[in-house]
Amino acid sequence: MSQVALHPSRVLTPDGFRQDCCVVVESGRVLDVLPSRECPDEGARCVTSDGTLAGSHLTMAAAVRNAERLMGVDTATAVRMASAVPADILGLSQQRGAIRPGLRADLVLLDVDNNVVETWIAGEL
Repeated sequence: MSQVALHPSRVLTPDGFRQDCCVVVESGRVLDVLPSRECPDEGARCVTSDGTLAGSHLTMAAAVRNAERLMGVDTATAVRMASAVPADILGLSQQRGAIRPGLRADLVLLDVDNNVVETWIAGEL
């Protein structure tokens, strides 16, 4: 969840939010497609050369931390909103989004502050 692209007040309603359809996403790819950009730090605002907002430099780990801080959810809920919920919405829940036999083993080990320590893609470290 990026405070640059989406203000927290746009996510939360007086009744809260539906955790089963609220998705946490990263926006790091904006750095790959904007040749003339200014986006120095993680979480920073990315702009084109004319100052137009192009997104933010936000990793998935930072997006999970932002969901915890800005939405008041626990780590398990934030991680579910970054994994199981998008997999379900995209129709990929039989392939990804959870840890169970038969699913692709894309895993991330986080430290106590939710910083990435190690990653496994398809079971490979």
